Amino acid sequence: MPRCQSPHPEFAKYTEASGFRCDGTDQCWVSDVGNFGTAAQPEYYCIFHAPADTAPTDRDDWPKEAQGELRTAALAAHLDDWRKVVAAGEEGAAPPAFVLPELRCGPVDFKRAAFPADLMLPGAHFTGPVHLRGAVFGGRVNLSWVVFREGVDLHSAVFANATRFQSAEFRGLAGFESVRFGAPADFAGARFAEGAGFESAEFGGDADFEGAEFGDRADFRGARFHQVAAFDAADFAGTADFRGARFSRDASFHGVRFGGHAVFRT
Repeated sequence: MPRCQSPHPEFAKYTEASGFRCDGTDQCWVSDVGNFGTAAQPEYYCIFHAPADTAPTDRDDWPKEAQGELRTAALAAHLDDWRKVVAAGEEGAAPPAFVLPELRCGPVDFKRAAFPADLMLPGAHFTGPVHLRGAVFGGRVNLSWVVFREGVDLHSAVFANATRFQSAEFRGLAGFESVRFGAPADFAGARFAEGAGFESAEFGGDADFEGAEFGDRADFRGARFHQVAAFDAADFAGTADFRGARFSRDASFHGVRFGGHAVFRT
């Protein structure tokens, strides 16, 4: 049976036991594919890794204009299957991670959804709004180098383990209000083109915003930093509002650039 040909080194880190449907190779595990080549030289890709603005030659149920919606539905279905596998796992055994780097997807709505184990989506590209308000992430989360082309709503979400948004690109509003990070949160090199809201967010582990770029208002009012907070070399083009923020340990702002107002009053 054909399988998606898209390779990524992240896949190779996981075996069948440690990664949902992974097999220890660097090849994508998705088997629902289309041929984007020719009959003589087939090139099989799943809906998440299909070449942009192209339809497969061997099926008519993936028209270009519907692929965004098809990706959204397929992602929800795979995540549901993964949750069932995690729930059925042996007690005491490490649950398998959900690994799908560099996926392309349309708008997603996972408000109050539960992600029970590691979620590894580095390099993903979301072309529509992402709704994750109240979602609970029980495992590690890797969303490094992810592109969010529209708004992201993570209001009141909970991240229980280490979370990485390293070099992520937020092209719309980024809403992290009242989010709880129970372990280190890495936003180093992240770019926030529009407003970034971290009002009343709680960082239980180190918070790394080194080299992050804020193109508009950055709102950290009432945020709580229980461990080290690093904003070294960060660039705030608009207002940086830290009124009422509490730093329990060291807070580093070496080399930071404030292009607008910076407010730290309590």
